[in-house]
Amino acid sequence: MKLAIVNQVASVGGWRYLYMLVKNILKIRPDYQITIFVDNTNGIEEVDKLKQMGILITPINCSFRVLRPFEPKTKFHIRWMDKLNNKLRYKKWERKKRMITVNKCNLDFLNNYDAIFYSWPYFVCAPDVVKPLFFIPHDFIYSHGFGFDGCKFYYKEFWFDNVMPQLATFVNKGGIPIVSTDFIRDEFNKVFPKSKYKPTVVYLSKFNEYKRKTKKEIEEVLKKYGINDDYVLFANNNMPHKNLAQVLGAMYYVRQKHPNVKLIISGFQNQNILGKINTPYYMDHTLDDTDWDVKGIGLVSDDEFSALMQGTKMCINASLCEAGAGSGIDAWSIGTPMVMSDIPAFKNQIDFLGVRAEMFEPREARDIARAINKLLDNPDLATRNAEVSKKAMDKYYWGVVAKQYIEVFEKYVSK
Repeated sequence: MKLAIVNQVASVGGWRYLYMLVKNILKIRPDYQITIFVDNTNGIEEVDKLKQMGILITPINCSFRVLRPFEPKTKFHIRWMDKLNNKLRYKKWERKKRMITVNKCNLDFLNNYDAIFYSWPYFVCAPDVVKPLFFIPHDFIYSHGFGFDGCKFYYKEFWFDNVMPQLATFVNKGGIPIVSTDFIRDEFNKVFPKSKYKPTVVYLSKFNEYKRKTKKEIEEVLKKYGINDDYVLFANNNMPHKNLAQVLGAMYYVRQKHPNVKLIISGFQNQNILGKINTPYYMDHTLDDTDWDVKGIGLVSDDEFSALMQGTKMCINASLCEAGAGSGIDAWSIGTPMVMSDIPAFKNQIDFLGVRAEMFEPREARDIARAINKLLDNPDLATRNAEVSKKAMDKYYWGVVAKQYIEVFEKYVSK
């Protein structure tokens, strides 16, 4: 089969997912001819790994723009003139909005493949193709509000002006959705109830190929980042639904009982954070690199992240809404204890995979602290949870996942 994968833009986790999927598809179907079309590959480790496997990486120019919400302006300070000016500005804004929903890429050549798979269909619309078109809607975070998301409810504007219209093009053109949890299947059906094809649920395995590190290797990475105490690892970006604020509050209560435990934050746009926790309501910024309770180190290499995850007392995921816990499957697969939100997608993963985690109510800082303290106070329980989870993840490896994707692809190609 000739499979075209369009991955014009993706997160770090999105690239790791794609690498693990392609690698294991080829183990099962070495006769597959896979071409990955990308817009930007700067600094992405997985691209080099894919090239080393012989995968053809082809650049495409999928230009995209994010349109800011329309805001009336006062220019002349004369009511009727400002009203007229804003009316003209709004018409211009509407034209830009319509342009954004039009795919600027000429992708007719995709019809030369047996199947087309969009693994990250954001900032792009579905192509006009006659071959089976598959796509991953990922999550529907933008369709929800999590409080005061920035100054203008960014999620709401971004959802209605960009994400939903673009995803709708895949639905309207007969795209076949693949999702990673039952929760996201239900979200998709709620947003697109008239979709011709209902989602196929394929749970994911780990996003990494981490190997056990020695104590010395872990200590070298911790020393590099100035980590000298026990710590809890928060591995996420800085978006509102990741719920970092409640974790900061929880760490105040944790430190009342375990005063030497720190919070380490990794992930996109979480670098250069340094703070003291003197209250459950906020973190105090500090410039003192010798006296801190919270440190953000941003994105790190896979090798360093592996060491950080193996050196932590536990990994925490406090999200309010997700397609699934990426940090969870990484932690479970490497044998690191996990504490996480009691939300539908995470419970789906735990039930399906047979892993263990200490669950908490994510809007309650005291309950998050309770879950963290429970594992700190009961190291045997933490170890037992980690061991059971690792064995479960060893059984649900990427070969099992890839086989399900192949079955979906070949089912519709054969039609």
